[in-house]
Amino acid sequence: MTVHKTPTDVWLPIPADEIDGLPEPGASGLNYLFWDGGPDFPGDPASCVFYVVPYMKGEQIAVRPLSGMSRVRVVQTLSAGIDHVTPGIGALPPGVRLCNAKGVHEASTAELTLTLILASLRGIPGFVRGQDAEEWRSGFYPALADKTVLIVGYGSIGAAIEDRLTPFECARVVRVARSARTGEHGPVHAMADLPELLPEADVVVLSTPLTPETRHLADGTSSAG
Repeated sequence: MTVHKTPTDVWLPIPADEIDGLPEPGASGLNYLFWDGGPDFPGDPASCVFYVVPYMKGEQIAVRPLSGMSRVRVVQTLSAGIDHVTPGIGALPPGVRLCNAKGVHEASTAELTLTLILASLRGIPGFVRGQDAEEWRSGFYPALADKTVLIVGYGSIGAAIEDRLTPFECARVVRVARSARTGEHGPVHAMADLPELLPEADVVVLSTPLTPETRHLADGTSSAG
């Protein structure tokens, strides 16, 4: 009797031979297929059991195969957030595990945040434009020391940002998350407290996922209340 096995496909946005530590296809029974969001799927979505979402390709591409993935057991994003796959969750079969990439981006994102804060306070963009124009644009610019920094969105990335603020001798770091709690570094305020906290802040950092609740959280059209 011949037994026909259903393919056990794993969709990866990076070629399998460029990823260290993957189980060997023969021994594991897994079939690695490369798909980075192109127009053609690498195989039948119904045969996919593990789907790694293409990185930074947008919601439309991320959710496109989900409705056909009737056997999928794990959906793995390569980002800290899952907002770009949320619209397709309802098409998944019951019991699917949805995973984000917590722990992957904290260091680099926190480092970039500090770069942007210092560049803004110290007027670095103006110096660069002056350099391009062969002009010396001297002036006095504020330091990060003695400033109050408000971090809106205090998850693992927000905590990593606070860790990197420590050597800069900030007067105060204020933490805000969806709900109030006590964290490792002190109290975390609820989003509802923002109107009281914003006037005290010298620097505001947004590290929230983009959701309907956070869209336009900060923009140029809001009026002061």
